[in-house]
Amino acid sequence: MKGSAAGPGAFLLPALVAGGLLLAGAAHAEAILGKVIEVPDGETLVIAQSGRSHTVHLAAIDAPEPGQPHAAQSTEALRKHVLERQVRAWCPPVAQQGRRTCFVFLDMVDVGRAQVRFGHAWWLGPKVTAQLPAAGWSYEISEGVARDERRGLWAGASPVAPWVWRGGGR
Repeated sequence: MKGSAAGPGAFLLPALVAGGLLLAGAAHAEAILGKVIEVPDGETLVIAQSGRSHTVHLAAIDAPEPGQPHAAQSTEALRKHVLERQVRAWCPPVAQQGRRTCFVFLDMVDVGRAQVRFGHAWWLGPKVTAQLPAAGWSYEISEGVARDERRGLWAGASPVAPWVWRGGGR
C-alpha cells in the first residue's frame, strides 16, 4: 500500500466520510488523532493519543482470521502501511459486536478501504450501517478490482470469508 500507485480519486477523503457520518446521525462520533503503536491483525490497530491507547477495528471490513490463509500477509500489509505513523480515526458511537469500529485515515487514504483494495480484507457489504452510501460504493468497487486483479487473498483458488471460516454469519 505504501508507495503503491493509485489513480485519481482512488481513496475517499476524510472530510467526505466525516461528513457522511454526521449525516448518518453520528453527530457525536469520536475522533482519535494519534500514532499507531501496534497492529495485532489485518483489521485492528492500537493508537496512542495523549498518553492513552485506543484499540480500534477498521470499520466495514473483515480480515482473515489467525490460522486462515492470507492472515499473516494481511497483518503484515497493515503494519507496513500504518505502524509508527500518525492517523486519524472517526469512530461512530454505534459499537459493532461490542467493539470500537472506526474509519481510519493515513493522510488522505482510507486505511480499511486500502486493505480491501489490495486484497487483504473483505468488504462487509451494504449492511454496514455506519457507512455513507458513497463509501460503500467505493469499498465495493475496491473489492471488485482486487478480485479482478487477483490481488492478495484473491490470488488463492477459492478464498473463504472470515465469517464463514469462523462458522457463523455477520
